[in-house]
Amino acid sequence: MRGRKPKQESRAAEFRQRLVEWKETPAAFQPSLRALARELATSHQLLAHFLSGLEEWRRERDLERLHTQAKKKNVTLTPADERRYLAWVRKIERRQAIDAIREAQWASEHAVLLDRIKQASASFLK
Repeated sequence: MRGRKPKQESRAAEFRQRLVEWKETPAAFQPSLRALARELATSHQLLAHFLSGLEEWRRERDLERLHTQAKKKNVTLTPADERRYLAWVRKIERRQAIDAIREAQWASEHAVLLDRIKQASASFLK
């Protein structure tokens, strides 16, 4: 069979979601794009293609979500409303990324403590 897969068989959404997670992971803990491709059983080239259009995809997805909510509430949106909404979403995402970096740093600095807590909770649950 040649050509594109039907939309319901496409793994594009899965790949894009994993790329979003991959980009938000601190660089020190981020696997290579090739390693991610192996994990997803796809090619590095395909992931690179999705990565190049990832921001546009995220923008369209966020705007679609905004338009759906606006339509439910019978609200008319202006381009300025869309820009403010996208800026707000990016601000939240940046904050989450910063929090994830801080959490990863804390976890790496306190690995021994975390191991002790895991062992204690495992023995407690037995």
